[in-house]
Amino acid sequence: MSEGLSDIALHRLIRKHGKPYAKLLAAYEEKFRTDPGTILPTEIRLYKSKIFEATVIIDEAGMCTEPETLIPLVSVQPEQVVLIGDHQQLRPIITEPIAKQLGMDISLLEKYKEKAEMLTTQHRMHHRICEFPSSAFYNGKLRTAESVMRRGPDPIYSIWPNNGETPTVFCHVDGREDRLSVKSGEGNEGSKSNGAEIGYVIRIVQGMISKGVSPEKIIVLSQYNLQCAQIAERLKKNSSLRKIKVSTVVKSQGSEADYVIFSTVRSKPRNEIDEKPSKGWQKRHLGLINDENQMNVALTRAKRGLIIVGKL
Repeated sequence: MSEGLSDIALHRLIRKHGKPYAKLLAAYEEKFRTDPGTILPTEIRLYKSKIFEATVIIDEAGMCTEPETLIPLVSVQPEQVVLIGDHQQLRPIITEPIAKQLGMDISLLEKYKEKAEMLTTQHRMHHRICEFPSSAFYNGKLRTAESVMRRGPDPIYSIWPNNGETPTVFCHVDGREDRLSVKSGEGNEGSKSNGAEIGYVIRIVQGMISKGVSPEKIIVLSQYNLQCAQIAERLKKNSSLRKIKVSTVVKSQGSEADYVIFSTVRSKPRNEIDEKPSKGWQKRHLGLINDENQMNVALTRAKRGLIIVGKL
């Protein structure tokens, strides 16, 4: 590894003197170097699979851990590396607290963010939908492509504020969040739902369909698996709504739809909300809503209209 990378490379940082696991890593690496039963099969496997290319391009690099990014670089030994992604959107998903504490959730792309070339023209969102993400996440640098500005009229422009000029709406729903255990690929996990928001989402999509919007042009998002599962179950009961896609925010990265309905789920009585909430309070009571990267993804999937359902 180049010495010029030592100040940012996780591989080097966690091995520095005084770091919590530096001695343990050193002991493991010494065993790896001196144990033929470990090192020889590894070297042979790498040698047999090695290829050489001039350039390696890694897409969605912002979601890759640093070791994941290094695998193709070590295997291919390219002359040039191109990392493509958005460190302001989904970061590497790390569930192990110690690994997260050591910085495993920071991608190599994010470490090079000061040297990155930013693409400032977006080709998806209505320019008014783009305004908030641009201001909140991209220092006001996002611009909307002319092709988006020339789109035809929105068939449901009448539902939006300012005579259809602002296709973003926040719908206040005074609901209650519930916590249940749901099955996932990794077994049972705790998740949350909000029945009042589910009912409101169903009414919204029914209204949109009645105004001529095709079900395929609508996607319902939530950060919680349980909320997504219960919304999807309700939609399946109505033949005219079955083709509406329901997805978690994490799974929606890279996708888009004309109309996005985002169910926030979390709800708390006003008298229980701290005036100056600490980070600990926000983590306990806001949960995933407090994740700026996920929020950025949720707010940038819509092409024509964005409806946020939650509690003010």
